[in-house]
Amino acid sequence: MCLAAALCAGPMAAGVVRADKPEEAAKRTVKDLPEHWRAWIEDEVYPLINKEQKKAFIALETEAQRKAFAERLWILWGRQTGFGSAFRTMYADRLAFAKNEFGDTFQDRARVLLIHGPPSLRMVSRCPEFFNPLEIWAWPYIEGLGESVIVVFYQSGGMGNFRMWYGNDGRRALRATMMSAETRGYSLGSSRFDTPRYRCPDGDALMNMLNTAELWARDPSYLQAMTEFRPTRVQGPKEESASNRFMEFSALVDKKAEPLTFTLSDESCGDGVFGGRGEGESGEHSGGRCGCCPARCGG
Repeated sequence: MCLAAALCAGPMAAGVVRADKPEEAAKRTVKDLPEHWRAWIEDEVYPLINKEQKKAFIALETEAQRKAFAERLWILWGRQTGFGSAFRTMYADRLAFAKNEFGDTFQDRARVLLIHGPPSLRMVSRCPEFFNPLEIWAWPYIEGLGESVIVVFYQSGGMGNFRMWYGNDGRRALRATMMSAETRGYSLGSSRFDTPRYRCPDGDALMNMLNTAELWARDPSYLQAMTEFRPTRVQGPKEESASNRFMEFSALVDKKAEPLTFTLSDESCGDGVFGGRGEGESGEHSGGRCGCCPARCGG
């Protein structure tokens, strides 16, 4: 049987959509995608997808290509995190939690949650006498970082979204100003007992966690790791690249494409690409002429 029939007929006959010219594809942006894919890229998987994958995805032309590429990315991300096929469900749960808890997936708390999952400990400190509203998250272990990982989020002036605290901000960013405290009905005294350890609920635990968080926050690699997706399972030399391999080897056929018609022949195609050996080992004509393309098969 002439296995080259689809190739002989050409990509359009096979229902394969030709790609735009490279310069045309390069001009596309996320905004050119259908709305549901734009939201997928910008609102959901933005912490996971890298620049190369995003560029390749935007260059795709059909819904079938995008679906296939997205499936391939989930497989790749599952391998990179070490969770395999379970990672997709885990990430969907994280998305749902972020939307329900924070109202969106963009702010700092949501981003950290999407990358690292929910913390083992989430301490909400309400000590307006000394601090802006705080949330302290802790994980006993994060691969690639280590043990007792702690991050602090604060709401500046008690308003707006919570922001991740960076060590170079200093503790001043966490503390309520005297004016802010007084406007909320608190007065700061001068007694040695007028300190967070004594005056804040769970003051000892709060200050100990802030001390640990400050040590973490001084490490530039920690700050980057908390807000950027870093594969914990490095690809081996033979592991395919999600974007390059997909773009080079994927051929997606439109389900509505008309079936190809071709005839079998026992004539040889000569010394062309498909060989000219006549009858194959199985008795079928492995080198038969492709009746659909005389120019390609020698005529």
